[in-house]
Amino acid sequence: MSRSHSSAMIINNPIRVLVLMVACWPLLTTGGVWALDFETPPVLKATEVLPSEMQRGDHFEVQEQIRSDGFMNYYVVDSDFGQFEAYGNPALAKLIQEI
Repeated sequence: MSRSHSSAMIINNPIRVLVLMVACWPLLTTGGVWALDFETPPVLKATEVLPSEMQRGDHFEVQEQIRSDGFMNYYVVDSDFGQFEAYGNPALAKLIQEI
């Protein structure tokens, strides 16, 4: 039996199609359930996470909302020289020093 003939036989047989659909149904429907097992990364506040000298200075201000991946924080800094991003506290400290 050729490959194209066997494929046509499976598709043309309604019982086989039904059995195949029932067998594959758990694989198609459980993806959403697995996604629920993960935590949503928190959104933090600069006023709660940073010391006051790192929140704002003469030429910069850290945006209040801080995204976090659960390990490191992602900061957005508005300054007289433009907007900058810093990933993690050491990068933020270095950026503030450079501004």
